[in-house]
Amino acid sequence: MYNVESWVERNLAMLKKQTYGEFSCILIDDMSTDNTVRKVQNEIAGDSRFELVVNTIRKFALRNIYEGIAMLNPGEDDILLLIDGDDSLLHSKALAHLVTTYESKECWLTYGSYEDARGRRGDICRRYPDRVLTKNNVRKYPFHGAHPISFRFKLWRRIDASSFCAAQSELDTVRKRALLKWRFRTWYYWKSVVLEDIHDESGRFFRRCYDKTIFYPMLEMAGKHALFIDEPLYRYNGSALPLPYDIEKNHISKWLTRCIRSIVMAKPSYKKISL
Repeated sequence: MYNVESWVERNLAMLKKQTYGEFSCILIDDMSTDNTVRKVQNEIAGDSRFELVVNTIRKFALRNIYEGIAMLNPGEDDILLLIDGDDSLLHSKALAHLVTTYESKECWLTYGSYEDARGRRGDICRRYPDRVLTKNNVRKYPFHGAHPISFRFKLWRRIDASSFCAAQSELDTVRKRALLKWRFRTWYYWKSVVLEDIHDESGRFFRRCYDKTIFYPMLEMAGKHALFIDEPLYRYNGSALPLPYDIEKNHISKWLTRCIRSIVMAKPSYKKISL
């Protein structure tokens, strides 16, 4: 969460309304400057399912997700669901629908369908074709890992730490490819980028593109055990958010995001696994 005081009460209210109530929730505030923390404290008071973490250094989404999952200490088959602070589940039966899907379909990962603040279906909500999954070409295909993304912990724990960050050689490679493809404007904005620009303070996690960073490895490992859920279960308010952190109205920010995305897309694919 970062400065989501306008949305977080709705988010928490919908979680507490879920007909499936057997869950644990870690809420992480990444140094908000508004009333987000106070509103969260009021909403979760007396409910032991919720735990609030207030960061003292800025960690960005990917590191917060990594550390939040570790705090939950999940079992191999536990299901993990990511909800951004400004978004929410769409209705009170969303968690029940997810749990039933996992139990009946024997899946390890789901990606799905969402509605925006105006009730319109997200335009990237669709299933990956079988041929793409069979040939393990998901990184070369348009991204369809839409909210809500959920997965079993046994998939998550098999993601190698190298997937969460970039080596200098990977940064050099995407710059060279931009030149070879005559993408001179891209190369111009990337030529002075250093690893510190694209990582958090620890140097172990990308600042942006957490969705692709974690989704691709798990989708590749899951293969046929990944399931697209056509029914919208999530409300996405991303377009309404204020721009966070160091990217506020900063032209170079989109080029850093594109740089990270290119590095993630260029990483080696994971092999399908049997569990």
